[in-house]
Amino acid sequence: MVYCCSTTGSWYVPEGKTLGWPKRRQYLSKYANKLSGLILKSEVKDQTSGFRLMNKKVVEKILNYNPKLNGYAFLVEITNFIEKNNFKIKEVPIIFQDRFYGTSKMNYKIILEAMVFLLKKVGKYGQWFRCNSGQVVAKI
Repeated sequence: MVYCCSTTGSWYVPEGKTLGWPKRRQYLSKYANKLSGLILKSEVKDQTSGFRLMNKKVVEKILNYNPKLNGYAFLVEITNFIEKNNFKIKEVPIIFQDRFYGTSKMNYKIILEAMVFLLKKVGKYGQWFRCNSGQVVAKI
């Protein structure tokens, strides 16, 4: 038996899947996770899953680290932090049904924040990133 410090529900492992997602959302999720895994040298297939279970030691370490990001970038940041601190992450399959009511929180600001985080990890851009409106989106 392998002891895991964090368990993540994933639709990118065998028997995991999404239901009712439009193709655009499927592609965005699939390639965002592939790119995150490549840049961060991660074996976790679903970096952006919000279905997580962590032991107390991992949670305390994350709280002391004080994550800086929001949305999906936060989930990628936390996954990266957990792995870099040598905690074992186990992915388990989930079937994710798209919502019947309400709207997605996904927007361009969330996508941009995640992209800036990944760009920072490859060390290519400066200290501030601004969107077209001039509003600061993320500090790198």
